[in-house]
Formats: sequence, C-alpha cells, structure tokens
Amino acid sequence: MAETRLIQADPLHRFCASAFERAGVSAEEAAIIADTLVEADLRGVHSHGVWWMTTYIRRLQEGGVNPRPEIKTVRETPAMVLLDADGGMGQIAGVRAMRRAIEKAKSAGVGIAAVRNSNHFGAAAYYAMLAVGEKQIGFATTDAEPTMAPWGGAKLVVGNNPLAYAIPAGADFAIVLDMAQSVVAWGKIFLAAQRGEMIPSTWALNAAGESTTDPHEAMAGLLLPVGEYKGYGLALGIEVLCAILTGATFGLSIPPMTDNSRPQDFGHFFMALNIDHFIPFSEFQARMARLMAEHREVPLLRGVERIYLPGEIEHLKRAQRRQSGIPLETYVVESLLELGKSLDLDPSGLR
Repeated sequence: MAETRLIQADPLHRFCASAFERAGVSAEEAAIIADTLVEADLRGVHSHGVWWMTTYIRRLQEGGVNPRPEIKTVRETPAMVLLDADGGMGQIAGVRAMRRAIEKAKSAGVGIAAVRNSNHFGAAAYYAMLAVGEKQIGFATTDAEPTMAPWGGAKLVVGNNPLAYAIPAGADFAIVLDMAQSVVAWGKIFLAAQRGEMIPSTWALNAAGESTTDPHEAMAGLLLPVGEYKGYGLALGIEVLCAILTGATFGLSIPPMTDNSRPQDFGHFFMALNIDHFIPFSEFQARMARLMAEHREVPLLRGVERIYLPGEIEHLKRAQRRQSGIPLETYVVESLLELGKSLDLDPSGLR
C-alpha cells in the first residue's frame, strides 16, 4: 500500500485554484478547474484528481492550452448548441456546455451541447452530475488521445473515450456511472507505474501486442477495450458524437498530451433530459425508489456484504473524506509542493 497524507479538501482547492491563476487563468475559471480535480479525489477517483496539476500547469505555461479562451457559439437551435472552446481548458468548456444543455432542457425537454477545439476535461461524471440538481438526467462524453486499437488490431487509433450518466435517486444521492471504454483508464496505469506496482495482465498489451503486467510497457503499448469488441464499438460511437459530428480532431490526428506547444482539439458531447417533460418528478422519484429497493434486496453471493448501486461507493467516500481529509499519495503531495515552490504559492495547507 502506497504511503499517503491526509489533506483537507478546502485548502487543497485554494492551492490548486491559486496555481491556475498564476498560470494565467481567471479567478472564476481557476476555481472551476480546481473543483473538478478535488471532487475527483474526494470521490476516490484519483486517476482524474490533483495529480494532473503539474501537467495542466505546464501545458498552460508552454502554449498547449489557452488560459483565457473566448468560447464562441458556432451553431444553435432551441434544443442544441455547438461551442468552440478556443483551445482552452476542457473543464471550462465542459461546465459551460453542460450548463447550456441544462438550460435548453428546461424548455425543450432535452438539451444537447457539443464542443470542439477543447482539451482534456478530467472526470466525465462531474459534468453529468451538474444536471441532477436541476431534476434532470445528465450525460457527458469526450474523445481522447488514441490509446486503443480496433478490436483485433495492433495500432493505436481510438481513445478510451469515457462516458458518464447521472440520475437523481434521492434527496442527496444520484446514481452515477463514469467509465472509460478500456478495461481501466490510462491514469490508473500511470499511477501504478508511479507506485512501482504491477498491473493485471488483462489491462493492456505491450508494443509487441503481448499481454503485460508492467505498467511502463502498457503505457508504451495498447489499452485493452472493456468487453472486447463491445468496448471498441462504444469508443467508436463516442468518437463520432464528440469529434466527427462537431468538427473536432479525431484519431491519429490528435496531438499527444506530451506536446505542450498546441491544443489537442478534443470534442465533447453533453445531454440533459428534463424528467418533468416525461413524467412528474415526484412519480419518477417513487419509481426510482422501487427500482433501487429491488436491486438492493436481492440475495447476496457468498462473501458479499451488500449491493452498491453505481456511484454509491464514491458518494459514501466523498462524505467521509469531507470530514477526515483526502488521502493523497506522498509523491502527489510532493509534486504539488514542488509546483507551489515554482509558482511562489503558500503550501501550508498541504503540509
């Protein structure tokens, strides 16, 4: 088990927001980006948390991301909008787009917002969950730098293209699924490499197309799709929605994250469904309660203590970590301290 340090969420958020401001991002938008990262760590999704800080700041400083984008509307109807993110942070375009989708769903019943000319936007669940507070169902997807081959192939050509949905399911709970189309997200393999751990042989192939348990070989090879051809098919469909439909860059034309000189021109796709336009929200809640009860009350397999609905473990973890702090691995904290030193930031909240 990797050594960790408990860091409180609020000072961690302030530190991250300050770092983005030092890199040229406006105070309002810096707070949004920081929130997406800290929320991921609160939910235990560390592959999309604050360990991204150093990469993001470097890309902002070296021209790979526009710190002050002017997001423009390309096309719009009562139910949809296409935005150009102007090479800015994916989190800013993502929040802007999801909010536009939510507003359209209030009148049209459904709202769709798509984005082009964007960058990495972190955890897809963050955007889908924005709809829940408005009594809506949210969907969020993005394309990504190629990390997988077509099923049966041996060359990177498609990203693991995550999708997320969030469904209101109670007073303070939402059913949330956020999944890459690879067996695991690339970030989990990177974290295993940082910890000096091996990975399961079912996660990835090396550059020669052979199974590997070495995370370094995996990062130089291919991620395996979840469900074999099914994951590949989902990834392909998402690429069409996010890149082909929006005019964003796709497949082999996407610049690598390691090229800090230019945006990656990712595309995103968001949708919000207004529940009241289908059935009254109170009726929806009652039906959801019955559905969840049916799932939770099934007989358990030997060794299983309880049924967890999608997003429930993360929900419980978030509540606990708001009180006790976020367990960040030591190397992540040290990288933040080093970043803070380079930006002349107060690191007291990280110690």
